[in-house]
Amino acid sequence: MRVFSMKAKKYLGQHFLKDKNIIKKILEFSDINKEDLVLEIGPGKGALTNYIFNYTDNVVLIEKDKDLIPFLKKNFPKALIFNLDACNLNLEKIFSQAKKFFQKDFENIKIISNLPYNVGNIILINLLSFFPLIKDITVMVQKEVAERIAADPKSKKYGFLSVLLQTFFKIKKGFNVPPKAFFPPPKVYSSVIKLIPKPYKEVKYFYENIENYKKFLTKSFSQRRKKLKNVCSFFPKEFLDKRAEEIDVESYKEIFKNLNVSYLDIYDI
Repeated sequence: MRVFSMKAKKYLGQHFLKDKNIIKKILEFSDINKEDLVLEIGPGKGALTNYIFNYTDNVVLIEKDKDLIPFLKKNFPKALIFNLDACNLNLEKIFSQAKKFFQKDFENIKIISNLPYNVGNIILINLLSFFPLIKDITVMVQKEVAERIAADPKSKKYGFLSVLLQTFFKIKKGFNVPPKAFFPPPKVYSSVIKLIPKPYKEVKYFYENIENYKKFLTKSFSQRRKKLKNVCSFFPKEFLDKRAEEIDVESYKEIFKNLNVSYLDIYDI
């Protein structure tokens, strides 16, 4: 593959992965097989992409930086490539086009990404809208973000993102990645994690009411140091003297299920 010398763009949160050992560890952790349809978000200069093709030829690339598109098309002619912003990605359309492009009837899509630091959370939350299509998601994010995603109740890192993603996924922790593995090096460590979807029947209600569920969690954690009786009016009595960070995921799910969803529609909570 021809080396591409374009400088990283700070406003896009670009940090290009360069450590081959880390790349190999990510792919081993992601567990790709040759029949998988793999979507890579933010391939950049193709460091990870180059190795993905050792596992499967069914590769879709989503790259926001239009200056990288000619390079990616030249070096990965077998890939289906889109110049799109992953923050508002329509995964359903991508999936449909991928089936036509590869002429295969895939059941789902496997996602892998070195997510941009500045929008990683937004991308993950957006992907929830297409939950039934996802086989699993292997991502590298800031270490602090990974800790928030996997956090347990009664910890400082536990919050909106923890509950939302743990409602839909089992979080598998991978490994940490030092700044020197990138160019330019970020100021913080990164972590690789895998999000493994829970059975659809278990999360169906939350998927069908995803916007209200996000609204419910946002309000619950809006003043996390206060007791819930001073924040929300919709929690059962037994939770009112607790803080949001003290309630586990299963309890949040049960409370939301018992709410009148129309209440959340009508009132700006």
